[in-house]
Amino acid sequence: MRSTRSRLLTGVAAVTIGLGSLLLTAPAASADASGCTAESKYPSCIQVKGSSTRVNWIRGGAALRPYDSARGYFKIWDSKGRVNRTTGAVTLKNDSFMSHTKWGPTITLNTNLPNGDQVCAAFYQKLSSGSYKKHSPACKTIKK
Repeated sequence: MRSTRSRLLTGVAAVTIGLGSLLLTAPAASADASGCTAESKYPSCIQVKGSSTRVNWIRGGAALRPYDSARGYFKIWDSKGRVNRTTGAVTLKNDSFMSHTKWGPTITLNTNLPNGDQVCAAFYQKLSSGSYKKHSPACKTIKK
């Protein structure tokens, strides 16, 4: 039978190894992130690709329910006034039995944005009346 001290040291070693692997796999804070709002239908999503404060591209998306589709466009902007783009209209379609994020056109930037800048994307859904409904924007903060 092992001593209490031996069991304690084994437990501490296991926790240390577990924390070490968690720290190694945690994503770095940078211009490489994605996320969606918590809106009930057609939540806006954003995907930012880059490294540190360098942003290669941004795109907006919408989370679609199973076998659903939506037509609209995306507006993408930042809090410092350096990005202000609108995409052309696209039809997003989900042919799956599960909900999926469908992405709109990619906006290529290849530029550095200020540390702490916030980039956002909003989906503007075309309604049957011909008007557009703006969905809550999804935003991510640029970090070094």
